[in-house]
Amino acid sequence: MKKVIILTFIIVMLVGLTGCGKISGTQNGGNSSGSASNSTQAAQATTEVVYDQMNISSEEGCQFYVMNLKGETVEVYNEAEVHTRPLMMDQGVSLPEVEDGHFKKITADVDIYDGGEGGYMGDKFIKRIIKVEDADYRDVIEALEMVDASGNTFHAREFLKFQEMNDNYILAANGHNIEVYKDGEFFMEFLLDDIKDDDYPKPFFEAIEEAREEAEAGSPSDAESGAEDSTYDYVEVDGYKQITAATAQKIMENEADYIILDVRSDEEYYEGHIPDAINYANEAIEDEMIPDLPDKDQMILVYCRSGRRSKDAAKKLAAIGYTNVYEFGGIIYWPGPITEY
Repeated sequence: MKKVIILTFIIVMLVGLTGCGKISGTQNGGNSSGSASNSTQAAQATTEVVYDQMNISSEEGCQFYVMNLKGETVEVYNEAEVHTRPLMMDQGVSLPEVEDGHFKKITADVDIYDGGEGGYMGDKFIKRIIKVEDADYRDVIEALEMVDASGNTFHAREFLKFQEMNDNYILAANGHNIEVYKDGEFFMEFLLDDIKDDDYPKPFFEAIEEAREEAEAGSPSDAESGAEDSTYDYVEVDGYKQITAATAQKIMENEADYIILDVRSDEEYYEGHIPDAINYANEAIEDEMIPDLPDKDQMILVYCRSGRRSKDAAKKLAAIGYTNVYEFGGIIYWPGPITEY
């Protein structure tokens, strides 16, 4: 009998030391009022823990962009990749009206929430709006590090950008859809579920090509319009001229004194390039004359893979003093032949 009593005592002591048998936040058995009391205490404790985890900081004169995406105004923020998140506002504060597909630049006093049960990640609580400014697509594209849609083959990025001549496109994820806007005007949409990962955003480029073909079919030819071969459509940007790949091809057919400049890497150049193009990587262009381009007034036709590096290179060439620079985008849109080694 003594052994049984001693053994029972040891078991009780071990259970008490290890905490086994205790149910957190509730009471195992007992009356209902006791359970309710313990649940209330558990809820209060949880609230305290969540509050302890929440980091709230204040910022005066905080600047950020907002966009109207199908009737909902969201903040567009830039952390590694561009995403959207909702905006919270103090009582009596209201956002300015933003047209669908457009941006505004906001300056405001805000509280910034991080952590907590809601999983906040820098979400803004607007206390006072100080200033509202219109923001065009070029401003936003330059301010935020959006991924270029050209060559992008991964799924469901929230924001992509694409620029061609003076047209600026933004592809914005909205639920299961991708909404595409062209300089603030709705352009098209497509359902993400209908395409494979490696095809995104192929439907966008197919739509652009279709629109381009329709525009060309509906416009009079040079002969009908009486235009001379020596005149070419372009858009002046940062000291250089933006043209389409088709216009560049036309220049090559009609002109004699020009240089085609491929500003991709050596490896990309030797994988395939436009015939007669010379290679000088964009990264190598600094603030001095380029030996391969001794005449600052000669026509220079610049391209890269998708159009991003060629725009950067054209801008730098113009800053150096080259006066006749034409940028025509990427080789992926080139309609003519390609030399391969």
